[in-house]
Amino acid sequence: MAPITAAMTERRSERRYATTATRWQPEALLRPGIPVVVLNISAHGVLFESAVRLRPGVRTEIQIVQEDRRTSVRGHLVRCQVFGLGPLRYRGVLMFDEVVDIDLPHQEKPEKG
Repeated sequence: MAPITAAMTERRSERRYATTATRWQPEALLRPGIPVVVLNISAHGVLFESAVRLRPGVRTEIQIVQEDRRTSVRGHLVRCQVFGLGPLRYRGVLMFDEVVDIDLPHQEKPEKG
């Protein structure tokens, strides 16, 4: 009998960035004051982890911090699922209503010569 092989298809429509690759801090607040940890972010949404269960379909906003400024971005929760049991953790996705500038740090080019 031949082995079963599953082909993995990339479904992402755009690149996602870990907060370590951006100027954004991983700690954020989801309205109404729920602390979350941003795992990755794109121009259209954010994947986060939380200790609080959230309902998909709910409209909310996330406050994210970039160095010295705080930005609030509105959107809707598209999913939330249990990620860990000890302690109980959830992972959720918030799709933004507007496109967000990820603001990647500029990479220095090596000098020629």
